[in-house]
Order: sequence, then structure tokens, then C-alpha cells
Amino acid sequence: MPAAKTGRKSHKEEIYVSPTEAQRRQAAAVTLSSWELQAMRAVSGGESLPQVRLRFTKMLAGTAEGDEERRKKMEDLLREEQQPKENQR
Repeated sequence: MPAAKTGRKSHKEEIYVSPTEAQRRQAAAVTLSSWELQAMRAVSGGESLPQVRLRFTKMLAGTAEGDEERRKKMEDLLREEQQPKENQR
């Protein structure tokens, strides 16, 4: 009797990590291991150290929410910067 399809991924599919994702996670681990790199990321991204640590911890864990939250935050900041310029015209 064939096994019933449950719609779940196989074990191999669940643990697969693409090479680019593995590189991103490695970079996150390196950044988290060095406070100097964390400080550089914080200054370049306009974030606090705890924000950088949280973002890179999420990246290391493999969750995409960290990237989505940062992208949305940056879009909101850009929108806010453009609005005063439009009002000055």
C-alpha cells in the first residue's frame, strides 16, 4: 500500500540550504563573532548594535524576516525623505 501524501516536505528537502544561503549564514556568524564588524555594520546601516545583532542572528537562523523588516524600514525612510522634498516644490 503506498504511503499517503501529506503535503509535507521530505527530510532532505527540509534541511537543504542553498550555497548562497550558506555563504550568507557564514557571513552572519563572522559578523556576530566580532564586535568591530558589528559596529561597522551599525554605523553603515544607521542601526544600533542590538538591531545589528538581532538582524544577523535572524540571518544565521535562516529566517527571512530580518531582511524583510530591514527592507520595509528602509523603504519607509526613503518615502519620508521624499515627502518633504515634494512639499517644498
